[in-house]
Amino acid sequence: MHLKTALAAGVAALFASGALAQQAATWAKAPSVADVAAAYPAKARAAGVGGVVNLTCTIDYDAQPRQCYALGEQPEGYGFAFAAKKLAEKMRWADSSRNGQEVRIPFVFDPKVANGAAVVTKPLWAAMPTPADFQASFPQSANGVVDVRVVLA
Repeated sequence: MHLKTALAAGVAALFASGALAQQAATWAKAPSVADVAAAYPAKARAAGVGGVVNLTCTIDYDAQPRQCYALGEQPEGYGFAFAAKKLAEKMRWADSSRNGQEVRIPFVFDPKVANGAAVVTKPLWAAMPTPADFQASFPQSANGVVDVRVVLA
């Protein structure tokens, strides 16, 4: 499952459109996996159904999406559009100069999020750790020598 930054590991990639012509959105604040799990429609959770919703919203003066409505919802009748609108309330655009602009926000609801099995497979990092960040996380020994082996897969 692809999740978007700050990293809200339950919402798939979020993009802007309209006046921004399909330019990737930069969100300063986005829903977390826990937020998505809490908003997941009960009917869809019980049936193990995932869904997709495309919202269109207007960015207001405080960089939040407002006046959102669903352009499409698949499958219909499970409450995904309502859940997406609730999740949009937790978002804030990184650039406050977008006041009044319309954006499109696609939400992907994966049943794995509803049952707590969500895994981030391709994160979009807002910033990478520096070498100093890594060094600060290593355990320190009494003589100052640290022997650490790290394997990333």
